Amino acid sequence: MLDMVGEFKSTKADIPIYWVDNNTFIFPNIKITDLEGSIVKYNIATKTSKVIGTFNSTANVPATYQLVNSVDCYIEFYFKNKLYCINPAKETMLTSNFKEVDKNFSVEVEPKPKGRAVYYKGKEIGRYHFDLKNFKAS
Repeated sequence: MLDMVGEFKSTKADIPIYWVDNNTFIFPNIKITDLEGSIVKYNIATKTSKVIGTFNSTANVPATYQLVNSVDCYIEFYFKNKLYCINPAKETMLTSNFKEVDKNFSVEVEPKPKGRAVYYKGKEIGRYHFDLKNFKAS
């Protein structure tokens, strides 16, 4: 898409890169449909790459991608309405249905019609409509 100055602007989200160490990074390789892809680990010293895991979502929401440090898993990868935990050292990736917010609170990752479940010390205390990034425990 062209803006008013004639420069090309992307309407897609930026693809995140997460540096594991000085030579290695991981990134999502997303297919053009924005419905699926894979997490790739690339080493610039050896010029080698390896697929760590795959992800997908058919949720009718804009495609978003985020790689962040985590307390309860090594690296969290958010894709649309899903959360994946990545261990780059062991080259593993798992789907996570819940996100640990702190030692007492956890929340359901995928929203349901009645909202996301909120847990306090493992016991459900209610269901609410909120975005994961907006949940704060006090």
